[in-house]
Amino acid sequence: MNRWQKLSAACGLLTLLGSIVLSVLFGVSINNALGFTLGAVLLILGFSFRFMPRWLKLLTRLGIAGTALFFLAMLGLMRQVGTQDTVTFDEEVVIVLGSGIRGTQIPRML
Repeated sequence: MNRWQKLSAACGLLTLLGSIVLSVLFGVSINNALGFTLGAVLLILGFSFRFMPRWLKLLTRLGIAGTALFFLAMLGLMRQVGTQDTVTFDEEVVIVLGSGIRGTQIPRML
């Protein structure tokens, strides 16, 4: 196995283990299922890459590169949106998440 196959297999194994741990700790969700699927695909690609035809290797590399570019673009978008300061400090209400307001009655914790 060359270093890219080892890297793919290691990333797949870590992703698989991480999704299993998250599923055990927090319950199964669609995110954990997708992480499990991605880990399994990476693990399989790591071990079967040398048996693939040349065109499938190229397609796989393009898919991995496209996924990495999409991931980096999403990180950049989240960074850009997350650093915009839209607070004007003249808001009339405050929303307290989890306070449990029922109609017009204010709970004791507020």
